[in-house]
Amino acid sequence: MKNWIETKGSPFILLDKKHANKWNGLVSDYEIACCVKEYAGVIQMADYNAVILGDEPFPLKMVTRNNEIILFRWVYAPDHKTVDSMIEIVDLDAMPIIEDFSIKWDSKELVLFDAVDTYSDAAKIITLLLVNENCSLKTFQYKEGDIFLIIHRLSPNYP
Repeated sequence: MKNWIETKGSPFILLDKKHANKWNGLVSDYEIACCVKEYAGVIQMADYNAVILGDEPFPLKMVTRNNEIILFRWVYAPDHKTVDSMIEIVDLDAMPIIEDFSIKWDSKELVLFDAVDTYSDAAKIITLLLVNENCSLKTFQYKEGDIFLIIHRLSPNYP
């Protein structure tokens, strides 16, 4: 699966890169991450916020479009070529939003990795560059035929 990442069976964590070394993974923070039962939820740590991509540990692919970052989570599909083709044409504005919240980051550079790991031990890390620290995170479900994806869209909130 080209350009898709997976966890070891745990949720993904998304947080400011400048706070990433504070995440202790399985040592002390992992249990907090596992409390998120939604597809995406904010957790409050001592001096920073993080977003947990909850539910099941689905493979993930990041796409950037028009100042937005879109995270596609593969629930089921016949093969990666089918999913990759669908990703190119999906119209999120035509889909109902199932979760929606705003978050204020401390910087424009975020990282995403397996929540069971510490940042320094993470096998795979994705860096996300925002255009604005104030964002909305909207979640969608794409279900059509034999394809089911959970989609998260990070969009800038402008004053």
